[in-house]
Amino acid sequence: MHNDDAPTIYLNGNPAPTDPVTRTFARDLDALVATNPMTGMTDKLSKLLADQAAMKLLHMVTASPARTPTLTMFGDENYFFQNGAVAGCAVQSDCVFVVPTLPGTTVISKRTSRGHGLPWSGRE
Repeated sequence: MHNDDAPTIYLNGNPAPTDPVTRTFARDLDALVATNPMTGMTDKLSKLLADQAAMKLLHMVTASPARTPTLTMFGDENYFFQNGAVAGCAVQSDCVFVVPTLPGTTVISKRTSRGHGLPWSGRE
């Protein structure tokens, strides 16, 4: 996974868009939710998913199939998505949290095995 608020995802073996592995992963990814640590509301984490056909329309496909992601998740703009160790996420508060910031800004990030990582910052 590429760390971003719209992460690109590469599945091992580069399965086809119609492969059951790809379809199951996309459905599971689209179903992800988190409790927003600032509002207490449940947020759906993905806004849109783009498979390789959609990425081609968006000019996101390269000449090399090995460099083209399996899919891209355009996530909720209030979250930043990062790779992390599953063992570090025994409870959601270990994974979704507010990073202390300067007054007037908020950052909601996902904890990695190495700490906070690269949070996205936006104005309130």
